[in-house]
Amino acid sequence: MAASGRKGPVSTPFDERLLWVHLGGDNVLETEIAALAERIRSATPNVSGLLLKTSHGADWQGARESRQAMAITGPAALQRWARTLARVGLETHLWCVLRGVDVDAEVRLVTQACRVPGARSMLLAFEAEPGGSYFGAGDAARARELIARIRAGIAPDFHLGLNLDARGRHPANIHLREWAPWVQSLHPMIFHYEFGGGRSNADAWLDQAFGTLERHGLPLVPMLQTYPRPGPVPAEHIARAAASAWSKGASGLSLFRYGGDCSSEPILQAVRGINPQGAQLQLDGAGAGPRWRRFRVSAATLRARRLPRRSSTVLARLPWGSMVDVSGDSRTETDGYVWWRGPQGWLPQGRSDRRHTLMVEVTPATPPQGQALLASRLRPPQGVDGPETPLKGFRVLADGLSVRSQAASGSDYLRAARLQRDDELWVEADAWVEQDGFRWWFHGTGWSAELAAGSGLRFLEDLTPEVQRMRSSRPPLAQFSARAVGLRAWSDDARQTEVGEEGEELTQEGELGEVTDVVDEVDVEEEASVKRFRVQVPRLAIRSHPSLAGTKSETRLLQDESIEVRADAWVEQDDYLWWLHETGWSVERSLDGDEGFMEDLTPDVERSVEGARGRPEDFPGAPPPRDERPRWQVLALTLPVHDAPGARSVRSGRLEQGDILRVPEDSARLVEADDYLWLRHGEGWSAVRRLDGRAEFLLNLDSLPLLGILLRRHPVDLEEVNWAQYFGNTSFAWRRGREYSYHRYAQGLHSGLDYGCYKDVRPGPRVLAGLEGVSAGRGNKYGPNRLDVRVGPYRIIYGHLGAPANLPREAPVSPQTQMGRIEHTLYHVHLEIRYKDTYILNPLLFMSSRMVNQFVERFPLRVGRADDTHVMRFMQTETWDRWQTPLDQPVIRLGGELIGPTAG
Repeated sequence: MAASGRKGPVSTPFDERLLWVHLGGDNVLETEIAALAERIRSATPNVSGLLLKTSHGADWQGARESRQAMAITGPAALQRWARTLARVGLETHLWCVLRGVDVDAEVRLVTQACRVPGARSMLLAFEAEPGGSYFGAGDAARARELIARIRAGIAPDFHLGLNLDARGRHPANIHLREWAPWVQSLHPMIFHYEFGGGRSNADAWLDQAFGTLERHGLPLVPMLQTYPRPGPVPAEHIARAAASAWSKGASGLSLFRYGGDCSSEPILQAVRGINPQGAQLQLDGAGAGPRWRRFRVSAATLRARRLPRRSSTVLARLPWGSMVDVSGDSRTETDGYVWWRGPQGWLPQGRSDRRHTLMVEVTPATPPQGQALLASRLRPPQGVDGPETPLKGFRVLADGLSVRSQAASGSDYLRAARLQRDDELWVEADAWVEQDGFRWWFHGTGWSAELAAGSGLRFLEDLTPEVQRMRSSRPPLAQFSARAVGLRAWSDDARQTEVGEEGEELTQEGELGEVTDVVDEVDVEEEASVKRFRVQVPRLAIRSHPSLAGTKSETRLLQDESIEVRADAWVEQDDYLWWLHETGWSVERSLDGDEGFMEDLTPDVERSVEGARGRPEDFPGAPPPRDERPRWQVLALTLPVHDAPGARSVRSGRLEQGDILRVPEDSARLVEADDYLWLRHGEGWSAVRRLDGRAEFLLNLDSLPLLGILLRRHPVDLEEVNWAQYFGNTSFAWRRGREYSYHRYAQGLHSGLDYGCYKDVRPGPRVLAGLEGVSAGRGNKYGPNRLDVRVGPYRIIYGHLGAPANLPREAPVSPQTQMGRIEHTLYHVHLEIRYKDTYILNPLLFMSSRMVNQFVERFPLRVGRADDTHVMRFMQTETWDRWQTPLDQPVIRLGGELIGPTAG
């Protein structure tokens, strides 16, 4: 029985309800069902019921548990749960994990569970398989068979929901289009604290999920996170996430999950404060309801102005992705644009005719793009005589078709408006343009490509071949933005005016000439391929290749000097955007928008995405391509290599602590055998860890949370210090490590980064946190003073501080929080990062490549004063040559055996 095609609101068993998710008896403190039910009812009286996990693939959930009193082993056990919950007024809802491996068994378990009296719903969920894919064992046909047989085996009115990860390609990977017609609600996993690495609240993930799933027309019931990953979820996050979800139109909510640290007292208190009838959130003090609206910047840079006019003074520049709240009653139309007033000034949302978008609306309970829902454009108008311009219809052929703000492959991608296979579009017959080798159509929400010219590749099927494309001889095409009409021919009596900052329209005098079919006939090489920049800083370096490691030229660009470059002579490297000009490479800006060095004088000329110039490896002198294969580092002192997974298999080799294995994701295999988890790598099989968690032998470095982004800035201004000691196998650790007890806790290696001064400077340079976290108090080592900060599973240590800050435990810490100063006896600060209080990690791994290059450039290796023991080099002898670069240092086991050249 399909559930699609409903009209109006849809009632679900989750309406105005808050539910706890129960994973299994081994994950809760209670040992009996009745005790669990009583605890939930008393601790969270606003919760309506439980979502019980019934099965995982072809097995009942009870087969995975040790507490048989609470194990769900079949319909009888489920009925016992339902009766016990009902006695205290709690509803019984169900969920399961489908794998698509044994269809007969999975269908049998799910249908049996759905027939249990008292069960009100069943959520069909998916779990990441080894290798990271969801529903990895099933293709679209398998998904179609599963859902059709499940629906056929249960009551026609029994409610099925789909529990899924709505990010990125996950909906397509689980074949959402096969499931959606058969279910009655969608339950996106909003595990915001894990998804954001402990650095964000749930708003952005809710926006993304609602924007992705809203097109299916099914009620949305978000599943929110309470489990502690990468650290305890702040209680205020839970309250905010719930209120934000209600305000976006959620039918109900569930919380993953109940039990232990997932439902600690602070979390229970936050849950008790959730109003199941839909609390409204006062977001960022901006007010509620129609008095405020929220937008996300979709232009590369958006200018806030003093007045709602393009000629008005610029007050601020907002980078792509910025979130802004504006006054809900401030909407104004001037100069052909829609404007809103926010704290930064007047902001343009886009052109009045909606043919150029600069901000995408994400106001709760409104369409994500701030315009009519895409569905309203998926059919021709009804009940009217017909538009003046004929309409053409198209059907989407691709699994997913992007919608862009401009008719150019390099323009902003409106993720919330992405089209799916078989979606239909109806467009005006003259709303097209050929550019970047594609034919584009404008369909109200944005631009999508019909075909790639000359290649035979087609993305849209023409449903109306009898309706011819029209040459535009009237304003609509002339009013497309400059970026959309860069490759058009104009008649001799038409002229272009200067293009404005956000890509404003081209105006003309006289009649607009016909659009040419053949782009090659139009001589636009100069306009289309040249960009101009003006230097904004006093001096700008010129380098031999696009990298901070490139050799600097003796000449530099001076402030207000302008340069011309080819539009395809750019590359993104080391977190910067670089341009090649006559004398070398220079930086335009940082990719995160925090730093700008050159002003773009030609914003109407797009960066070209064609040709080899977009690939760093194609430039002379460029660094070699980075190895993208995941890195597994050996944690054990020695680790055997076996010819097969299993402790009794033949040993074929040995790895040592610090060895790095590069294992492609498509060839890596994880297998459980003999109480261990085994990894297949290039040399054979090695144990990753014990299944009971008591020992760990290999660490996937690339899976560490906050890798490359934990540290926002160096804790000390690099210009204020003049020596450093790297992490790991340093010459100082070899010479004087025993004197400083390195052999006792850091395996004879240096356990952090040192930022130091040669002389007594009073007061010493300030030491800032450089990251976001919470204070974890003071430590005993690294005198005279030490302060710690916790960020999820990490402890960050600031040692040898002078004038330490008085930070109470759990006090919030920001990148600009002053921890203290470099004091005047040891003349340095020691920065150390510990993981799970068991391992010590290289701080450089948690910096952006830009920060790493700044550090290496400021403190090059193998230099230093002859009489200084802090010479910046790694230890190397005739018999020892491991760990010779800043980033290949080993993970240190706290208190582990000696390794390195001192071990012998």
